[in-house]
Amino acid sequence: DYSVTAGGRDANSGEVDGTRILAQDRFWQIAAADLAITPEPGDRVVDTDEYQVLDVSTTKPGTTALLHLIHGRR
Repeated sequence: DYSVTAGGRDANSGEVDGTRILAQDRFWQIAAADLAITPEPGDRVVDTDEYQVLDVSTTKPGTTALLHLIHGRR
């Protein structure tokens, strides 16, 4: 388990498509330097409730990861 500070938000109505993104989904932005691993689908995030990671997009200009955008679902 890893503990980090992350910015989290609920999926907004414009993103919800009923298949890939559902109303109960949540997104987090985590600075890569704050996390000792690279998150992967199947990992879990605990943010009051527990969420399963569905997708991770990493901002990585060059060889250094800067930011992970994590999509999770309860």
